[in-house]
Amino acid sequence: MATIIHFVGRDQLMVREDEEEVQEAFERGGGRPIGLTHHRSGNRVFVNPSLITHWAGRGSRSSIERRQSEEMRLPSLR
Repeated sequence: MATIIHFVGRDQLMVREDEEEVQEAFERGGGRPIGLTHHRSGNRVFVNPSLITHWAGRGSRSSIERRQSEEMRLPSLR
């Protein structure tokens, strides 16, 4: 499934990799530009992770949004 990457500002990029593959590339990159496959052309594109705000597959929450919401949960007071 294609993934839409959202950047600072309003720019977006659709890549062929699914959300998990984008997450893996992001983690392997260690802050360096990561190479992904442009959805339409099939060409390799490189993105600067510091400019990415989030990414999501069609109809799903992004990995970053999901991780941030998990980190922000308050502990239960039971």
